[in-house]
Amino acid sequence: MVLSRIIGPKIGFGVEIEVSVKPYKNERWDAARHFENFANTLASEHGLEAVRNRTNQKYPSKYDKWFITGDSSIASSPGFSMYTLLLELLVPEYLLTQLVVGMECVSPIIRSSKRWERVIKKVWNTLREMFEIERSLSCGSHIHLAPWRKKYTLQEAKRIAFACCYYERYIIACLPEERRDHLYCRRNSMVATKMGKLYRAKTTNSLAHIASDINALHNFEELIVYIQGGTALDQRRVLWNFHNLWAGSKGTIEFRGGRHLRGPQRAIAWITFAQVFILMALKEVRS
Repeated sequence: MVLSRIIGPKIGFGVEIEVSVKPYKNERWDAARHFENFANTLASEHGLEAVRNRTNQKYPSKYDKWFITGDSSIASSPGFSMYTLLLELLVPEYLLTQLVVGMECVSPIIRSSKRWERVIKKVWNTLREMFEIERSLSCGSHIHLAPWRKKYTLQEAKRIAFACCYYERYIIACLPEERRDHLYCRRNSMVATKMGKLYRAKTTNSLAHIASDINALHNFEELIVYIQGGTALDQRRVLWNFHNLWAGSKGTIEFRGGRHLRGPQRAIAWITFAQVFILMALKEVRS
């Protein structure tokens, strides 16, 4: 079944895929060359626009092509950084063939009705052809979602925020153990001050109080503070990140609970889960 037919055309998404990789055949690790080759292969063999990160920025300025970069947050490797370059200069040659490096593939904005599953499969097939993909529980996947070519209204964001609270324990139960309250995707109720206190009280009126609080919020900034404790960048590391709704930002809601991915099927499943959750939250009306 083609999942894009179920989801429809209403959602645009972007995915950040974290992988721990090393080249086949015990090749000497060369971050720039291997990332460049991967981006070129996506473009030349699969028609997917892609570019290697040539700057010190973690993310691209425009999300119009695949952006291939290192990721130093992955515990199994140094990522593509000055640390990697020093390793390449100082580490003995034979050890450079054993390096496992953190890599992140940041997608362009993709429309949910455009057979996006084929794109995800092409990226993963190319990854598997060019690299050994190591098992690393420090890897995860982040999925950004927004209405296609639109922005969330405040009312829509409030509906999604309440759904994130209402269904939090069920979502946590779906996550693999290593993603439950991971440093980079803590559940919102553990970091949001007022909402978290109400949620953890678990009284019969807790969710009603949360709903009332959310309905009374006046703008996106107040919503962000309520749902994840604040607007600082280090407070974005929650299961559902609303930080990008702030003025001048990307306008997305980010699901950060996706598991470590090692192939296309799980990637498609988690992207689908995030999209369906957002769409169902938008359709729910509670008194």
